[in-house]
Amino acid sequence: MKALTIFFFAGIFMCLPTCKKSDAPIVDVPVEPIDTIISQPVDPHIIGLGKVSVLKNGQKWDVPFNAWFSHLEGTFLIATRQVYANGVTQSFQLDDIPCKPGKYSFEFWPSVASLYPNKIPNGSFGMMFEVDQPIGNFFLDTLRNDHYIEVIAYDTLTKIVEGRFQMFTKKKPNAGWQPSGVVVPDSIAFTEGKFRMEVKKF
Repeated sequence: MKALTIFFFAGIFMCLPTCKKSDAPIVDVPVEPIDTIISQPVDPHIIGLGKVSVLKNGQKWDVPFNAWFSHLEGTFLIATRQVYANGVTQSFQLDDIPCKPGKYSFEFWPSVASLYPNKIPNGSFGMMFEVDQPIGNFFLDTLRNDHYIEVIAYDTLTKIVEGRFQMFTKKKPNAGWQPSGVVVPDSIAFTEGKFRMEVKKF
């Protein structure tokens, strides 16, 4: 009888592994992918501070510009004057630009416009030889109507102005002489102009 009892319990223990509760099914839990690319902040400005970028007859004109307040309150100008090794001086100026956002056309008489500021932008370009000999004066091409300057933003506290421009000019007839080896074109197009400058006082 004792032997039967031992045999009975041994049989039960042998069956236990096969009678245990079934394991819960394995469910795949979705894992969010880890972004290993660090997003760079987006610069809302069209150009860096203190810079002007413009194409002169399709070529990048990489020269330093300045921005100053004009004669009339609430206006400013952008200008540059560069002296080159061949003795040629080139002067560029956009003047009488309002210190407020907007897209403005140019007036067509810049040769005298600077004497009568009226908050209507004007522009001009000039070439001199040996400092004091004019070889080319360029004014707006009156046959075109796509000259403009656009003030995108103007900060009244920091005096930082940002915008775009394009201007098409033609050489004034009989404007000086042409030195040997110096090329003076009949027209100059200033396109894809961008600026972001701190406007300063004279």
